[in-house]
Amino acid sequence: MDDSLEIFPYGGIGLRSDTPFYGSANGLMELLQISKEWHEVMISSKSVRQMVLETWLLVDFFSRQLLATGLEIHRYSTEELDLRYEALPDGFERRLSLMQKLCKAHAEIMEPPLSNRTTMNAGFAFWLAKNHREFVERLTELEDEFKKITGNPVATINLLSASFSKQRPIFPLEKLSESWLDKIANLNEAWFKSAARLNSARNVAAHSTSVARIAQRFGVAGDDTLTLVRAECRQLADVLIGLVQTINEEKLSE
Repeated sequence: MDDSLEIFPYGGIGLRSDTPFYGSANGLMELLQISKEWHEVMISSKSVRQMVLETWLLVDFFSRQLLATGLEIHRYSTEELDLRYEALPDGFERRLSLMQKLCKAHAEIMEPPLSNRTTMNAGFAFWLAKNHREFVERLTELEDEFKKITGNPVATINLLSASFSKQRPIFPLEKLSESWLDKIANLNEAWFKSAARLNSARNVAAHSTSVARIAQRFGVAGDDTLTLVRAECRQLADVLIGLVQTINEEKLSE
């Protein structure tokens, strides 16, 4: 861990300032509370299987949160309908793949200069089209003339040009948040490999109680399997989320 990074502390754990987290203050507190509960399991558990499953659940939640905020579907979630679980792919690996595909696809999208455009209320626009068609056609012609004079291909009147142009309208793709794309772009190949290794161990732990099989799939080998798996779970939480321990175990358990 880079000692120069700032830590946001919470209940014995903390998030490094370079965490891939992206979202609101409420989303951050939700993640920290879940992380605190995970940390308590890491301290008290005597089960390799439980520690692997709990670590996977933490990272699974994190991946859903990261995708939901990037796609902004979290804005439409309710207590009864959590779109992190209803709208996103169920498979852990499919969500990781979706992150990579979105980042690659949207890196090539040019952001249109929306600050130079004017929008119009849809109801008013359709009223104009119905009752003042000649005005709408003349306005569209003037817009085309302005674009030729200025060399600006972007519509100056967004809704009118898209809805009433005699030519087939071209709708520019809306690019995902640059700050979110930067977060995903910073997740290197090692990050995705670590996530895949955790998912592989989870698949074994979900269907087996064999400590040897779980540890082998987790890539852990040694005499004290419990201690090694505990350390590996903490390392993965650090690598994948930026989650670190801020106080010693004895202090937390007092």
